[in-house]
Amino acid sequence: MLALSYSKRLPEPEAQTEVFMVSSDERVRDYLPEKLGTYTFINHYSGENEFWANRDYALKLLETYRARPRLIVTTMLHAVLPAIAMGIPVVVFYPLATAASRESDLGRFSSLMDLVRVHDLSDTSLVDWRGDIPDVGAIKLRLIENFFTMANRWGTVSTPRVDGISPS
Repeated sequence: MLALSYSKRLPEPEAQTEVFMVSSDERVRDYLPEKLGTYTFINHYSGENEFWANRDYALKLLETYRARPRLIVTTMLHAVLPAIAMGIPVVVFYPLATAASRESDLGRFSSLMDLVRVHDLSDTSLVDWRGDIPDVGAIKLRLIENFFTMANRWGTVSTPRVDGISPS
């Protein structure tokens, strides 16, 4: 949930025009309706084994998310949480899975249930393709306050003044 503390992006309608489909499984493309239009498929896995290369790849993805999409459609928590924090409309699906891994997905995605609807890929006709934009300003403040409460116990960090993140 710490990814929810990312700052909200500023709207730039001329630049934020793309639809991103973010998943580790390209088979999800078979479930997307034509009315969604053209989209860019993004896989979070870089193929690298080196920590710094993966970190750099993740930072570039976050910059890309901040700058370009008007909508992110995803099966990945690692895309949903920063998108929500940045104020990017999201449509979330459970990943394609076996029965055994579906139970794991239900648990992992349960933290999103209070923020956005998580759809099953078999129910694309029920999806609002404009996406959800939940207001997470209060959650951001709690995360930051909790962090500095813990850090103050360690005695190494002073609490800065926090402006501009809540209410949205």
